[in-house]
Amino acid sequence: MNKELQSFSRNIASQIFIGGTGLLFLYRADTKPGLVYYEFFGLYIVGLLLLTWSMYMALSNATILRNDYRDYLWRQSKKFDRIRLMKHSEKEDNKTSDILKTFKGLNFVDVIKFRFEGACILLMLFLFTIMYMLGIIAILFQQAKAFGF
Repeated sequence: MNKELQSFSRNIASQIFIGGTGLLFLYRADTKPGLVYYEFFGLYIVGLLLLTWSMYMALSNATILRNDYRDYLWRQSKKFDRIRLMKHSEKEDNKTSDILKTFKGLNFVDVIKFRFEGACILLMLFLFTIMYMLGIIAILFQQAKAFGF
């Protein structure tokens, strides 16, 4: 599971930096004195593109983490010979909840371990959302202060 968590955390800094820069461009375009819309249209476009790209990368990282958790559960179900209890023999055809249901007959400690890891993954996704929003706002303020906006 360590390798999967490292792949999740690899791009967090770049996502936050790109999102904060996108917000900075939008902020700068809105605070120009004597705003003429067509003169600063490029700032709006670049800001929205950077912000959208950052959100896309954040969502793809969350999806990758979810799929890595499903892969981990699949490997554990192979280890405990639980694949025969599933509706489909292919990993891609089964939902994460269906894979978890096959662990019901196992030792209580093993079931609690799988449930606890799932709860930790959900907690990480929730905290990642909060950290992402706070991070791009912090980068916006840091860059605005650095450039004197």
